[in-house]
Amino acid sequence: MSRWFEYRWEDGLPAGKTMVEVAMPELDAWERPENCAECRGSLGLGGEAPLDRLRDDRGKFYGPVLVNHASIGAIWGGVLAQAVAGGRWKAGDVVPPEIVCLMMVGVKLSREAFRHKTDNIDDAQNYLEFADEIVGAGGGR
Repeated sequence: MSRWFEYRWEDGLPAGKTMVEVAMPELDAWERPENCAECRGSLGLGGEAPLDRLRDDRGKFYGPVLVNHASIGAIWGGVLAQAVAGGRWKAGDVVPPEIVCLMMVGVKLSREAFRHKTDNIDDAQNYLEFADEIVGAGGGR
């Protein structure tokens, strides 16, 4: 198993390195998504260039990759800032599960803002219900 799966956030990243720069060189060729026959098969992509087709298909629903992920990052930053302000999370701690649910709602909101897809609304509602269940069960802060 590669170090990607063993990596712990508390170890910190080497100076000037991103998570991808740390992880990808550690992956053996068969572990890389573009070379994974199981990944291609599960996506119904056969022998085609799976990442290109997946990107094209997803782009129709979620928009350009950079714009989509920048939007998600901005939403997540806002959720985490509020969690810090409310005393529910501090940088360096594991993100509590109810906050993760709120962050996933942010993913769905970003996607829905680009183009309507009922799945986005359904998933966002479910994530909010999950957050409420977690807090109600005493699992949240």
